[in-house]
Amino acid sequence: MVLLIKTIDAVARERNEDVIFLNILAPDGSPTRNHPALEEATEWLSREGIGWALCGAFQPDWISLGAGPHAIFIDAPYVPGSDLLAKLDAQFEKEDGTPRIPGLVLTVLTLEEAMINAAQDDPGFWDRF
Repeated sequence: MVLLIKTIDAVARERNEDVIFLNILAPDGSPTRNHPALEEATEWLSREGIGWALCGAFQPDWISLGAGPHAIFIDAPYVPGSDLLAKLDAQFEKEDGTPRIPGLVLTVLTLEEAMINAAQDDPGFWDRF
């Protein structure tokens, strides 16, 4: 099935806010779309009533056409100290901040960082490819 996915930085720019996501990484640390715990993670988010969507990874000043999903956008506001963020931390991070599930890294992308690729939102940008 063909999926139209956005990059996580495009989501941040559309929402005009910092966004939370799970970075999906292979054992060597490179982005991957195949992770054995991906279904488990998305099922947990759904059970908890937390919206999510597959996204492309954030790569500053880089365009990757057709790379596929390498991130799971978590549709929850990034509010440090909030109960929801604590719940996400408890599910996806150990006490020391390392991933509870190796290769699924709970991450925040600030709007400021996402703006690095803001030119991709300009009219006609994608027509050049």
